[in-house]
Amino acid sequence: DVLTLATEMEGHPDNVAAALFGGAVLSWTGDEFADAIKLKVSPRITAVAFIPSNNVPTSKARKMLPDSIPHADAVKNSINTALLTQALTNRPDLLLTATEDFLHQSYRAEAMPKSAALMKKLRAAGVAAMISGAGPSVLVLHTGTDQDADDIIHAAGAGFSAKKLEISAHGVQ
Repeated sequence: DVLTLATEMEGHPDNVAAALFGGAVLSWTGDEFADAIKLKVSPRITAVAFIPSNNVPTSKARKMLPDSIPHADAVKNSINTALLTQALTNRPDLLLTATEDFLHQSYRAEAMPKSAALMKKLRAAGVAAMISGAGPSVLVLHTGTDQDADDIIHAAGAGFSAKKLEISAHGVQ
């Protein structure tokens, strides 16, 4: 019930389901409800968030998306979405491939050029980096050591506040 109410307020369950349940969450809406399945994230995965000083309103980022996308991009994104469930739970070695986006990030890049550049730089170095939500923060998922996270932060350069994050297993309490 809380998920359905929060989804009505937010417009979609993506963020509220993750906040409520923690971990990685697959969420969807039915005719009169929202629902979610929690995935147990591999304990090897940690995260780094790169937060720029500027922001991009979600409403602006949503308006940058086209009304339709090429069929090939939809197919690639569908495959990566399925692959991401395996990458997050059992096969973190697949994170780089599974986090490649074909639906959102390229269309929004002009509103967040520094974030898009950082994401591309990190991905080119083999790091699973993506624009977080509507942006402009950049999220990195990795299985390295704390020193590896420090190296990723150093490689990113200036212009972002970097925060090492653990994957919450519990959500709001």
